[in-house]
Amino acid sequence: MSGNAHRARDAYFLPTTGEMASRIRDFDWTSSPLGPIETWPQPLRSALSICLYSSFPTAIYWGPELHLLYNDAWAPIPAERHPGALGRPGKEVWQDIWEVVGPQFERVLETGEGFSTFDQMLPMVRGGKARETYWNYSFTPIWDEEGRVVGVFNQGNETTEIVMARRRATAEIARLGQMFQQAPAAIAMTRGPEHVFELTNPAYDRLVGRENVIGQTVVEAVPEVVAQGFVDLLDDVYRSGEAYVGKAVPVTLNRGDTPEEHLVDFIYQPLFEENGEVSGIFMQATDVTDAVHAEQALRLSEERYQAIVNSIDQMIWSTRPDGYHDFYNDRWYEYTGVPRGSTDGEAWNGMFHPDDRARAFEVWGKSLATGDPYEIEYRLRHRSGEYRWVIGRAQCLRDEDGQIIRWYGSCTDIHDQKLAEQKLAAQAAALTREIEQRQKNEIALRESEEFNRSIIDSSGDCIKVLDLGGHVRFLNSTARVQLEIDDETTVVGRHWLSHWPKESHSLVRDALEQAQNGHGARFSSFRPTDKGTPKWWDVVVTPVLGAEGTTERIVCLSRDISAQIRAEEARDLLLREMDHRVKNLFSVASGMVSMTARNAETPSEMADKLKGRFSALAKAHDLIRAALGREYHHAEARLSSLLTEILRPHLDCGRSDQVALSGPELYLPVEASTSLALVFHELATNTVKYGSLAAPGGTLDVTWEEQSDQLVLCWKERIAEGRLSEPTAQGFGSRLVTSTTTGQLNGTIDYDWQEDGVVITLTIPLETLDSPTGHYPGP
Repeated sequence: MSGNAHRARDAYFLPTTGEMASRIRDFDWTSSPLGPIETWPQPLRSALSICLYSSFPTAIYWGPELHLLYNDAWAPIPAERHPGALGRPGKEVWQDIWEVVGPQFERVLETGEGFSTFDQMLPMVRGGKARETYWNYSFTPIWDEEGRVVGVFNQGNETTEIVMARRRATAEIARLGQMFQQAPAAIAMTRGPEHVFELTNPAYDRLVGRENVIGQTVVEAVPEVVAQGFVDLLDDVYRSGEAYVGKAVPVTLNRGDTPEEHLVDFIYQPLFEENGEVSGIFMQATDVTDAVHAEQALRLSEERYQAIVNSIDQMIWSTRPDGYHDFYNDRWYEYTGVPRGSTDGEAWNGMFHPDDRARAFEVWGKSLATGDPYEIEYRLRHRSGEYRWVIGRAQCLRDEDGQIIRWYGSCTDIHDQKLAEQKLAAQAAALTREIEQRQKNEIALRESEEFNRSIIDSSGDCIKVLDLGGHVRFLNSTARVQLEIDDETTVVGRHWLSHWPKESHSLVRDALEQAQNGHGARFSSFRPTDKGTPKWWDVVVTPVLGAEGTTERIVCLSRDISAQIRAEEARDLLLREMDHRVKNLFSVASGMVSMTARNAETPSEMADKLKGRFSALAKAHDLIRAALGREYHHAEARLSSLLTEILRPHLDCGRSDQVALSGPELYLPVEASTSLALVFHELATNTVKYGSLAAPGGTLDVTWEEQSDQLVLCWKERIAEGRLSEPTAQGFGSRLVTSTTTGQLNGTIDYDWQEDGVVITLTIPLETLDSPTGHYPGP
């Protein structure tokens, strides 16, 4: 083929203009797996022609290694990788996101099916830093003449700004939700063309007589309004982007057993994305049923109208549709002191302060022209001659054809409120200056305290220094360690009270008050560390007095007494358990006597069997007695032996084939052995009384193993007949099991109630079970 022919064929699929067309034409393809341009196959030429002539961001990934070709619109996507990305394998170009897009490419190449995704997050490196980006893109297979997928056609665009805007919109909705909770008007927001509720306030829930409609469409939540045309209005607003305002519109709501007729003022206001597209609708509604009925009644009786408006404390007025003032109630004349009729027409504007007249007239003129509500603050001349601040409001009344027939307005004196606001602003400015001066004083004081701080920092107790207001200004290194504080800024500067649970606030407040008054105080209370470790503290609060004998600083010294509290709790728990355990032992003994009597043929045989069972119970009981009387002096015990001793009275009752124990050998310290003995004894008693060993045919399977840094023990009961029901109330024994597992062993216990039994799982940290010789498998 001649050179002219080659150039003619190249021009067929390579545009004569455009940066990427020139780069592709000038690129040295001889060393590339794609080879010289004149050897490129027709499918590649066709795809590349579409790519380069397209104004949409488009790229082609060709061959097994997906070598990259792209157009001018796509060139900004790889950022600093352009133009070096041209001709390189896709995996090299997109190392940072290949974990995501690589499998997508492979699926298209293997299946021959197109792929598209929307708002896909790609952790793309830009400017040397990984950034969270979002994309809409598609992968389309390119086939050769033999029906093989030889490349991928890629089009897409970045949606990061849209996704981020959506996130901001969601946060704004949450903020608006909090703001609208106390609003008297019914407020709701929907999202999308299906009008899915994203927000409603209590007033809206009351209006429609529904609760928990978030996540439902309007059709699902309030189906009765569909036939009344309200959903069609929502569709029109969403489609057109234009707000809709309804005044005294009749609506039937199913708020109870019978439908209720209401009249509502409402507005459907479209919500726009940053790209100008409608994303949802803001709805505000007011039930004006009573108001409309009242207005209708007032039209029928002017006398009643006069009586009502003259009984209101506010100044009430009304005008004709053109704004001509033709009525004022008695309060207007009482407040202004002007003769009746002297402010009719436009003369009312002369009652305003000269500086407010033009502004008030302009706002009123706009309302007359548009029918929009009128609201403005201005100064009105009082009968005393003083100009006082009032707020003026007005609404128009329309007939059935939407024509304005009257304006009704009110004036409310807000002068005292205005003065209070001005005074508050002045006080705020003074307070700001005081705070700035205080900060300067604190800086000077902090410099003088450096030496004292170094001494306090060496103490073995937690020490905090508070200012007179109770804010933390310093804490020593011991406090940071014992309270597990990683970031000191989360404590310093905050009020000391905020670091205590609500249950301790009264103690903390009393102690602070005593110190502020120059007296020391002391209290003990629970306060977990910043990482959640439960701890009890003995706290001494001491005032630091200045030269004049007044408190200038407060020192708080806290000492960890958690071990002492836990010891006291454990002892109290075991004392209560003794009473409970004796009762359980009598119950177990009675059951053993009954079951032994049924199986023993002679009194001698019965006595022998009972003796062995009671002996096993006594061994288990020794573990409980050890924590109280300190008579059990063995350093450690085997977990398997402990379970065997606890279950032996029941294994000897002819149930050995019903019980199975399995797990690695594990040695326990005496404290853990005692706590586990309580738990296992209680579980065993419940099994015999109510569970799988209460009747023939049931089984008990106990297994345990070490998982990472925890002991996981599974107590599995299966009954032969009937159903094992979950108890409706928790007795002392169950509370004892839970409190012992969580409080003494720092573990968890879970119950899985099933039709044929129950699975109880205990999870205990191995560090709780560490004995002086360590835990290890084997004898």
